[in-house]
Amino acid sequence: MTNTDIARIFLRIAEMMSYREESTFKVRAYYRAALTLSALATPLAEVAARGELEALPGIGEAIAGKIGEILQTGTCALYERLKNEVPESIRDLLQAPGLTPRLVRMLEVEFAVTDKEAFLGLAREGGLADLEGTTVKVEDAAQMFRAAEGLGAFDARMGQDSQ
Repeated sequence: MTNTDIARIFLRIAEMMSYREESTFKVRAYYRAALTLSALATPLAEVAARGELEALPGIGEAIAGKIGEILQTGTCALYERLKNEVPESIRDLLQAPGLTPRLVRMLEVEFAVTDKEAFLGLAREGGLADLEGTTVKVEDAAQMFRAAEGLGAFDARMGQDSQ
């Protein structure tokens, strides 16, 4: 498993924890670990073998333990638990470019959107413009619109509009 593969696991952990509105301290720790691991030139297996994981910036005892677990098994218990608790459709939305965990949570709570198709449908139908009765700020709706645009929500329609 490469450093990037392990960094992605920590990124996914951070995203799912953030979506679940867990401790911002823990969320930041996992984001920081992902960033540190993605920038590391030395293979993590070598760093772990030397017992130097905790010498890396942002890597404490708990995260070092998870790195060891991932190196041995390809995953860790926390990641598997979160995957079981966060629906796959939500995990897909969390990976959509431009959608932050906070925006994914907002889509779910304010618009009952729990998958990409529902999100794209909401955007195509103009639902992001109807903010009355929601707590969504126009800037957040615009960011959601940009994400929908990035996912190709308007490609077919845009061609028709220009004719």
